[in-house]
Amino acid sequence: MAVFDLKTLLLPYGDRVIKVKAKATGYTDSGFSNSVTYHSAPIISRKDGSTLTIANCRAAATSYEIYKNGTLVKTVSFSGSDGDSIDVDISSEFDNGNNNVYVKGVGTGVSANQSPTLGFWKGNNIILGVSGLYASSTSLTRTDAAEGLTWALSSNKISSDLDDYFPYNQMLRKTHSDDANIAEGEAFVYIPAMYWRIGYDSNGYITDIAVAPAAMEAGENQVIAHSDAFYYGAYGANVTSNLMYSKSGVARTGGLTRANFRSYAKARGDKYRQLDLYHMRILDYLFMIEFATKSSDTVMQGYTSYGQNTGATDSFTAATEQASNGGRMRWRYIEDFIGNGFEFFDGMSGYKVTDDESSYNDASAGDLTFGSCSGYFTALKIDPTKPLLSVPQGTSGSTTTYFGDSAYFNGYAVYYRGRYGSSAEYGLFYLSNSAASSASASFGSRLIQLL
Repeated sequence: MAVFDLKTLLLPYGDRVIKVKAKATGYTDSGFSNSVTYHSAPIISRKDGSTLTIANCRAAATSYEIYKNGTLVKTVSFSGSDGDSIDVDISSEFDNGNNNVYVKGVGTGVSANQSPTLGFWKGNNIILGVSGLYASSTSLTRTDAAEGLTWALSSNKISSDLDDYFPYNQMLRKTHSDDANIAEGEAFVYIPAMYWRIGYDSNGYITDIAVAPAAMEAGENQVIAHSDAFYYGAYGANVTSNLMYSKSGVARTGGLTRANFRSYAKARGDKYRQLDLYHMRILDYLFMIEFATKSSDTVMQGYTSYGQNTGATDSFTAATEQASNGGRMRWRYIEDFIGNGFEFFDGMSGYKVTDDESSYNDASAGDLTFGSCSGYFTALKIDPTKPLLSVPQGTSGSTTTYFGDSAYFNGYAVYYRGRYGSSAEYGLFYLSNSAASSASASFGSRLIQLL
């Protein structure tokens, strides 16, 4: 397969139809391939905390307009050549923290050319990390700016040094009054866009993870990934009239198949889906970084049964709090992040995983294939091309080593995670599988809303 960087063609801005033919000396030229549309546009990136780089410029453009959160905030003149780059000081125009930014080239005959939107972090790129993910101890070692940070549980409330750090300081409860895109009566927790640095060994087992508001440098056997912002259901899923919701004071729905939950989430619209492996792992990684542990039981156990209504934690005063050990809990305003039953999640079927929502299925189809796992697992394995799709592997762990939870990755059609009893094998990383027809009162789900 031949790969060609279309940016090197320096095509005029706008949508350009591309097709190819094969040529070789002594052979008849092939016919043209199918056509694809390529959007030629500026490419923007963060050079540092106060500088925006605009690349892939065009000589036909006389200026570039910079938009922040949909509003034009700055126009910079341009008189260079095709393919040039310019650096722009945005220290006065951007807010401290995250800014959603895009640019447009302006000039006579310049076609529509809006760049992709970039989450630009103004300020220092503070990196929080942990290492020791593939080590027998359940404890992790803090790295980067997380060194020296800690947390404490007192009177069932957790105080955390990470409260003041990105992304934890942006993980807030959101309702319709905060964002009109959230339906009235629902509540979600905002998860900001962020960058990940994920290290792995020769087996693909994760060794270290780090998170930051802007891109980081990757070392040997490390990969950089980016995750977009989204809303995570503040409550376990409730299904009413074949539609899935995230509401307080209602029954947490069980007794449905994973396919049912998938259908009822999608019935809400294109921005909705049930919990999936990709978004689940983002939260799992953040939990490990905050508490420097792979064993959630060393932080909070979660409710050790199932079937309780939503809203039990609404009266809590801390972002992370529990009613008691083994009682209802919330982490970063997410009720029952652990406990009160299992949760189906999409993106995993058979021995395959995917983050392509259009391909979610219960028929063992996916982009990546992993080996089986059954019991107290020892590692999270990745393919470096999709480092947020990690899968448990190895079976030489125990309740007090590695992750402290069991995982059953045995090739069945559907998967679920969580806790519904007091067994030590349950916890944040517990995972198991079943037939596509499985439906139980202890099996629920959770709603995700994309932004």
